[in-house]
Amino acid sequence: MVVEDNCCYCNTAAVVLANEARNIDLQFMSFRNRLYEVPFAVIADHDRKSIVITIRGSCSLIDLVTDLSLEDELMTVDVDQDATLSQDSEIDRRGEVRVHRGMFRSARCVFDILNKNKILNDLFISNPTYQLVVCGHSLGAGVGSLLTMLLKQEYPSVRCYAFAPPGCVISEFGQDEMEKYVMSVVSGDDIVSRMSFQSLHRLRERVFQELTACQRAKHEILIRGVYQLFFKYPWQDELSGIPRPSSDSPTADLESALLTRRNSYGSNTNDATNDPPPSRNPEHNKRLQLYVPGRTVYLSSQDGVTNETWIDPKCLSDVKLSVSVLSDHLPAAVQKLLSSASSSESEPNPDNVEVVVTSQPV
Repeated sequence: MVVEDNCCYCNTAAVVLANEARNIDLQFMSFRNRLYEVPFAVIADHDRKSIVITIRGSCSLIDLVTDLSLEDELMTVDVDQDATLSQDSEIDRRGEVRVHRGMFRSARCVFDILNKNKILNDLFISNPTYQLVVCGHSLGAGVGSLLTMLLKQEYPSVRCYAFAPPGCVISEFGQDEMEKYVMSVVSGDDIVSRMSFQSLHRLRERVFQELTACQRAKHEILIRGVYQLFFKYPWQDELSGIPRPSSDSPTADLESALLTRRNSYGSNTNDATNDPPPSRNPEHNKRLQLYVPGRTVYLSSQDGVTNETWIDPKCLSDVKLSVSVLSDHLPAAVQKLLSSASSSESEPNPDNVEVVVTSQPV
């Protein structure tokens, strides 16, 4: 069944061609993309004996509306008010669980479509021994992780793989239950996995701090930033016509100090001067902190070697500024690190992976 493809079924054809070498059956595909309605597909993977629900990430302005629902009344929702989750005695045993409202509404929409069309029931009748797997990237990862919480009562063996999920999916009290079913994969300096209401406001306050302290013309900073965004080789002031200040000038000393502060941001430093002041808006301080969902593995590459580390979601509480904050979020970057990690270790053993319990950013 295909829902809302174009007249030539080009999207369906693209999916079929991309998977023609695999032993899979496309059971259901929805390309409907509206507010709180995300495209997704249900696939039977016969090689891995799995029923796979895969959810697309952000790819339209409507998806961005769902992503950026950051106001108080839109960001979170008490899942105890949900008819399905209200029957779950495990998810909130530590306290109130709150989730990103836009992603939860999208997950509820997918859940209702699956039930209305009896998609999973039909697949498990013909494949009773198969495993149910949910996966997605970016917005799809957040929606998929919350969909897993809706599915787990009827399908206790469901597992979710969330690739580059947003950093504002579920509150701390829901993590214990989420970790049983969901594994998140975060790569490099991915900005989306570090993005939350609190982290964006801390970043904003830090930027204002740096701009206030910097005595150099702001248009020079903007030009240099745009240059470094598109070009990887170092900025040359001599070629640009902007004179580099002498080493003994006050501006040079100030830039050196700002560079040191910038490099320390996101590190394990405990220098109190690096902490941004509390927000002037008391409502910002009352907002509940949300995190990436489930057990989180952090992938990084250094000197061509991929490192895998299990981390506490609190390690992703601040945006880390670098030239790769966007490129590290792309599916190709995540896939490259995963392929490198799997090829370097034939039998990965989670017990041998270092566990980071600090709340300092990575």
